[in-house]
Amino acid sequence: MNVHVTRYGSRNWAVWIDGDLLAVTVYRKGARAIQATLNDLTFQDHVTTLEDAPNPGTMPANATAGLAADQPG
Repeated sequence: MNVHVTRYGSRNWAVWIDGDLLAVTVYRKGARAIQATLNDLTFQDHVTTLEDAPNPGTMPANATAGLAADQPG
């Protein structure tokens, strides 16, 4: 992941991730804070896979199609 800060217009600063615009700030210090936060993140700590479930891809026994059981359909 490539995060960098550039001037955006004459008064603002842009934060880019891999060439995509993420944020525009008024102050360079704010843009640098976003950049530092993104560089410090480790995304692997927040990933959950279906393999963590006892039976991946199964539905609970009492699952409904979004309606409460006692409501008429």
